[in-house]
Amino acid sequence: MKNIDVVHAFGARETAKTANLKSTGNYLVSYRTTIAQYGDGEVIVNMTKYSQSTSTIQNKLLAHLTYEYGKSFVRVVTGVPQDTQELS
Repeated sequence: MKNIDVVHAFGARETAKTANLKSTGNYLVSYRTTIAQYGDGEVIVNMTKYSQSTSTIQNKLLAHLTYEYGKSFVRVVTGVPQDTQELS
């Protein structure tokens, strides 16, 4: 499985994982930091820059969610410390 497969699984609210990326269905976690989570009628996407690999995942995730659900479903947040578990 590749990271993009985990991104798509998260978009479908399914579980999946690679070595450093995990979808629980409700949360998408890169290393130990939540980079996206489903909220009440929206998905919150953490676009804080941590590393190049995480930025690549974040950009693919944002593009996928925007394409699938539209901009009004996606709320972007920044300035989130590493190891944060909850975005809401």
